[in-house]
Amino acid sequence: MQRRWSAVLVKLLFVLVAFGWIAGCQTSELTSERPPEEANNLIEHTGVEAPATNPPVTIVEEQDKSIEMPSAEQKNTTQKKETTEKTSVVPQEKKQAQSHQVANQQQGQNNQVAYKQEKGEEKKQDQQDKQDKQNQSSPDEGTKASEKQSLSVTLSIDSQSIKGVILTKTTVSIHEGDTVLDVLVRATKEKRIQMEYKGRGGTAYVQGIDQLYEFDQGPTSGWMYSVNGEFISKSAGAVKVKDGDEIIWWYTLDLGRDL
Repeated sequence: MQRRWSAVLVKLLFVLVAFGWIAGCQTSELTSERPPEEANNLIEHTGVEAPATNPPVTIVEEQDKSIEMPSAEQKNTTQKKETTEKTSVVPQEKKQAQSHQVANQQQGQNNQVAYKQEKGEEKKQDQQDKQDKQNQSSPDEGTKASEKQSLSVTLSIDSQSIKGVILTKTTVSIHEGDTVLDVLVRATKEKRIQMEYKGRGGTAYVQGIDQLYEFDQGPTSGWMYSVNGEFISKSAGAVKVKDGDEIIWWYTLDLGRDL
C-alpha cells in the first residue's frame, strides 16, 4: 500500500515539474516577443520577472590567415632573380671607372699602332734615301768602279823550240794586290793548262807548265818570266802587277842566257 502511494507521489511531482517548466517557457516567449512595457505589465500581474534577453551575437568568420608556403622551385627562382638583380646593378662610379679604363686601353693601342706606322714609314724613307744616293752616285765613283772592273794585264807562255807557244798573248783581269804568280794561276786555270808550283809569297817557285818541268832539258833548264820586257830574279809570288802590264813566261835551257 505504501509503495502504491509512493509511486503516485512521484508521478504527481513529475507532473508539477513538467507544468512549471512549460509555464517558464511560455513566459520567456511572451517577454521576448512583447515590448518592454507589456513585459513590465506582465511582471506586475503575474509577479514573474521576464528573463533578460541576451543581445544578438554576431558571428564573424575569421579570415583564413593561413599563408601558402612557397615551393622549393619558387624559392630557387626567387633567389636567382634576386641574385641577377644584384649583379646587374653596378654602381655608377664603377661603370665610370670601367669606361675610363677601356678608353685608356683603346688610346694606348691606337698610340702603339701609330708609332709602328711612323717607324715603318721612317724605315721606308731611309731605304729610299739610300737607293737614291746609290742611283745618284758621282761620276768619279762610277769611273773608279769601272776602272776597278777593267783592270787587266796580258800574259803569254813560250817554251821556244821544245813545245813552241803554249799560250798566246791573252788578256787577264786582275785585282788590286795581285802578283805575277796570281795572274799565271788564274790564266792557266781558265785555259785548262797544267801548271805546278811550290811555296808561297817570296818563296814561291814555278816547277812546270804544260808537263814541261825544270831540269827536263838539262841542269840549267827551267821557267823564267819577264814584266814589260824586263826579266826579274825575284819570286813570282813577291812581284805585284799593275794595270796594262805585259807578262811573258819563258822556258830557258841555259839559265836565261839563251833568251
